[in-house]
Amino acid sequence: MFIIDMPITQILNFDQELMKLINTGMSNPFFDQLMIFITHLGSPYFWLLVGLTLLIKKKVSAIGIAIGLAVNAVASLGIKALFMRSRPGDVLEGIKTLVVETDSSFPSAHTSTAFLGAVVLSYYYPKGKPFFYGLAALIAVSRIYVGVHFPLDVIVGAVLGLLVGKWVLTLPLTKYSKKYGFTRK
Repeated sequence: MFIIDMPITQILNFDQELMKLINTGMSNPFFDQLMIFITHLGSPYFWLLVGLTLLIKKKVSAIGIAIGLAVNAVASLGIKALFMRSRPGDVLEGIKTLVVETDSSFPSAHTSTAFLGAVVLSYYYPKGKPFFYGLAALIAVSRIYVGVHFPLDVIVGAVLGLLVGKWVLTLPLTKYSKKYGFTRK
């Protein structure tokens, strides 16, 4: 209720202040290197590799992985094109940018991909749910820390990934999954 009652300018000011706190207030050489590594785990290529590994082990639906990544990419890119939000380093003084991104900031596609992966992997491997969601959350924070996203970018990215992931799990892939041996164990 708190955020809903706030005018948009207050929300954006809070977003910028939180960005500065995470990006510069927590900064240290160890975290710099760690967060650069973690942020790359949000790459769609990493999640495609995870999906292919599980596919080879016949644990997940290839169709589900492909549909999820494609829908997530189209949705993320579509929203980015609609809003065209500048990157934090382009609009705020003193932001430390540790990786280079050139497209629009809103929403975070790395975060949405990570949360999509967390939803799908948690379905197939329920015992790993805390790890998968923990990794997705770390990836989200890393996007702010390395200076390429505002907190609202990663929040919306997380919601997008959760929604796409849940939607993918509702698709009627069961008959294909059973036919080709891609079933939940």
